[in-house]
Amino acid sequence: MSIFGFLRKKGINNNVAEPPYKIVTEWFPYKLYANKKSSSSLSVKIKNNSKEPQLTSIELELPNKLSFDGMGISRKREMKLGILPPDSEKEIKFDVINSLDADKGEYSLILTVSSHYRDYDHFLNMVKKTVVIEVV
Repeated sequence: MSIFGFLRKKGINNNVAEPPYKIVTEWFPYKLYANKKSSSSLSVKIKNNSKEPQLTSIELELPNKLSFDGMGISRKREMKLGILPPDSEKEIKFDVINSLDADKGEYSLILTVSSHYRDYDHFLNMVKKTVVIEVV
């Protein structure tokens, strides 16, 4: 036995907690156009994988060249979905608009689905997903 052998774990615990939500995203159309105004709709399907109802909220954060409005001001949107029963699914749509100075490339959006307890100020669990859209 080595000097620090007592610090090693005897067995590895493979009980990894499953996330409470399954998130499926889809773009329509699947791309935006550079140097001109264009929009795309992001469809987000959220399924409650847990065995208990979850008080749920969703937040979508956009990079600088994309926004939710034509002026380019609104880049963060949060929606309170209420209580999502076990094994049920909810679909939310977001309209994303690019600015005139959006360059070609891929843009990453951060999608966060949160589970709350008591009210929306107390977080129980959250699942983050990075969603990518291409500007051509």
